[in-house]
Amino acid sequence: MRGGGLARIVAATAAGAGLVVAAGGTLPTVDLAEASDAPAASAEAAPTARVALSCPGPDRPGVPGLPDADQAVTVITAAAPSELVDENRSGATGSGDRSAPGASSVEALSVPGAAALRGATTRPGATSPVALDGPRGVDLMAQGPVVTGYSAVQVGLDRAQSVRGLGLVPCTTPTAESYLLAGSPDEGRSERLVLTNPAPNPVTARVSVLGGAAPQDVVVPARSREVVVLGSIDDRAQDPVVKVTADRGTVSAALVETDFAGAVPRGSDVTPAAAAPATDQLVPATVVTRDGAASLRVGVPGAEDAVVRVSVLGSGAQTYDDVVQTVPGGSAATIRLPGLAPGRYAVRLRADAPVVAASHSVGVSDRSKPTDSMWLPAAAPVRGLVGVAVPQVPQGRAELVLSAPEGSAASRSAPSTPRASSRPGRSPCPPAARRPST
Repeated sequence: MRGGGLARIVAATAAGAGLVVAAGGTLPTVDLAEASDAPAASAEAAPTARVALSCPGPDRPGVPGLPDADQAVTVITAAAPSELVDENRSGATGSGDRSAPGASSVEALSVPGAAALRGATTRPGATSPVALDGPRGVDLMAQGPVVTGYSAVQVGLDRAQSVRGLGLVPCTTPTAESYLLAGSPDEGRSERLVLTNPAPNPVTARVSVLGGAAPQDVVVPARSREVVVLGSIDDRAQDPVVKVTADRGTVSAALVETDFAGAVPRGSDVTPAAAAPATDQLVPATVVTRDGAASLRVGVPGAEDAVVRVSVLGSGAQTYDDVVQTVPGGSAATIRLPGLAPGRYAVRLRADAPVVAASHSVGVSDRSKPTDSMWLPAAAPVRGLVGVAVPQVPQGRAELVLSAPEGSAASRSAPSTPRASSRPGRSPCPPAARRPST
């Protein structure tokens, strides 16, 4: 995908509709429902010849008191199509040369341990699954030309009586600091934080909740992971925003949320870290269903209060007024978005102090019924070639949602599977004025 303006990208489960792939307004969409079993196009084009991605793996095995110890997930790996890589090579962020035979390699190792896992693709324009079960994640190390646009996403479909839901989370590069927005202290809700350390040295991760109890240190051994029940850190925060800071190292973090109505599972979700604190944030896609609702969670890491202005972008929000709310420093709050018609939107937040943000969509507001719960964090801007591996979801539909918060951008996309057409498509992305999408 290429564009002259900003683009942002996330992968998430669409409430009641399968899969949404969003790139961050107005929101033109490209329907990928018939493209393939696992279309893909991922990380921003890298100027280096190496990229590391960590996937959290199953979150329940090995955690005392949790059901379904045989939980399994699949990691879909994807290499960008050659035609987009060649086009990107002439751009400012392009790099690499696929013409060098044998130059690309991808190693998939289990964490903990270092057992080699089969399945990671190295072929341009291809996708391939890596099966994962038990209390472990996976560390992916790609080298050579394949790193340009290489991506991986973890997907788990739970249909057990004790847990139900589709969990989809991109595999990410470990960082020294991250913020995760999800969860609630409401009855029937629970959250687990998965910390992965693929490095050869142990890392101490300091975990805290904005405005909550005192931080706790979690030691993540070398080439290992730890699963932390969020309630053991703080079980009272009304709008949890989890901050993870790694001391003398980096970790990847993912937050798993499950929701029950009594003993009946309502749904589950897995969310990655949000974009770093900033005064201008964009949530690339927010889904509103006929019987559901959408809201924003906003955290203010600093000590100063933040006045936050929320603008909803999309053809269905032309007459939707901006929402302004003050969020106290060092805390988090929910900003509700009532009255939005069913559809897909982007949400822009501008504040006078750095904030972190995510949108929350539920397919059915009635808490006595099952639903899809979807947390979509704000995404950092990208330029050049990016991609997302997209698994086929049973009875689902995949869409590519493009949004440009300012100016306009032209994108170029191509599916990455043998069954898909090899002809790239172009999608104009108009500026963020509230007018019908192209």
